[in-house]
Amino acid sequence: MMKWRVYYVGGATFSNEDGDVWQAPGYGVMAVCQPEPDVGLETLHAFDYYIFMRGQWRGLSGHDGLLDHMTAHAKEVQAVIAGRQVPRQEYQDVMRIALHDPDFPRKSATHDGERPL
Repeated sequence: MMKWRVYYVGGATFSNEDGDVWQAPGYGVMAVCQPEPDVGLETLHAFDYYIFMRGQWRGLSGHDGLLDHMTAHAKEVQAVIAGRQVPRQEYQDVMRIALHDPDFPRKSATHDGERPL
């Protein structure tokens, strides 16, 4: 069962079916998809860092966000991977793939605080 998938610059992906969360490549992340019970699919994107804790990925902006989470939740964080800024067309191409990934449920709505796609 697909629990999460990370989408990287250049089109590579890594999911829970490829290995453990701490084995995910650490740089060049463009998006992370994971099932979300209220809206079907959560797509994290355009963050500086992504951390895995309490069984799910979360997006963090800036070094301060990462340091705050690592300080407050160090024992719970299982992985940290870094995002990457790319030209708009490459970003849109990867997001199109992530949003239509057949291994995940369709997104049915948005939730409070979700970044616009």
